[in-house]
Amino acid sequence: MVVFGHNNFKILSINSEELDIPMNKDKFTIEVRQHYAHLFWIPFFPIGKIWVLRKPNDPNMYAMPNELKPLVKEKVKIKTPLHSWSLILLLFFGFGIY
Repeated sequence: MVVFGHNNFKILSINSEELDIPMNKDKFTIEVRQHYAHLFWIPFFPIGKIWVLRKPNDPNMYAMPNELKPLVKEKVKIKTPLHSWSLILLLFFGFGIY
């Protein structure tokens, strides 16, 4: 049985105070998460990044408001992690060794 699908992992977590974002009394954390497709739970290729908000003592992820996106993206530059391509790299090195 072939197990495939998609999932995500956290790349970076930033506190609202670290970014000096003017907000009311609400404190939150901004997370950058990498979506990826997987085969047998090994990341095959990245699908895209999402930016989410997390509130303290709340396990849910919320979409980041459009007003915050330009403020955050100019202060934080994120690259796609290399391990998002794990399966392709394993196949490449496997054929190279063969």
